[in-house]
Amino acid sequence: MKAAVDGALSVGVGHALDADLNALATGGAPIPKCAVLVNSSLVANWPKAVVTAYKGTETLEPVREAVFGTEIRLSLFPEVIDRFELAEPPRGLCFGIGDLGTIELREITGDRIGHPMGEFPQPAGFARFLRPGGRDVLNVDGTGDALLPALSSAHGLTGGQRITSAQFALQMINAPQAQSFSRP
Repeated sequence: MKAAVDGALSVGVGHALDADLNALATGGAPIPKCAVLVNSSLVANWPKAVVTAYKGTETLEPVREAVFGTEIRLSLFPEVIDRFELAEPPRGLCFGIGDLGTIELREITGDRIGHPMGEFPQPAGFARFLRPGGRDVLNVDGTGDALLPALSSAHGLTGGQRITSAQFALQMINAPQAQSFSRP
């Protein structure tokens, strides 16, 4: 790579200014040792995706990043990376049900509030928590099989105890998705 740059810069050196500019061009950023090429519609659909590379536990900043066309993203790193993570761009606070038909049940008391506890409900699917009428509206606390009592029960609350509105909101947070790639 260095030989190619030297060859390209040696053409047309006519005076001291050209030589000085060549010296600046060759003394730039370190030569990358690792590249990640993403060829996916995610490049166009998530233009502000969060890209993080790791060497061990340390994060590495890319030497250069570029998007080619609409679906190709190239990231060059100064070191060989162990793991690469592509995350959905943050978009504020969103609530909802995940793609698998579940929510991530989270701790509501103690020192680990918000810590994941597993998927809810089992088996997956919220059809049983919908209001009658076919409009896909959640039955949060109405008659029949309501979501709030089921979540309260999943947290071990008994005797009519129920999770609070803040604890309910914590259960319904739908965090941005991330995909991690590791080298063997």
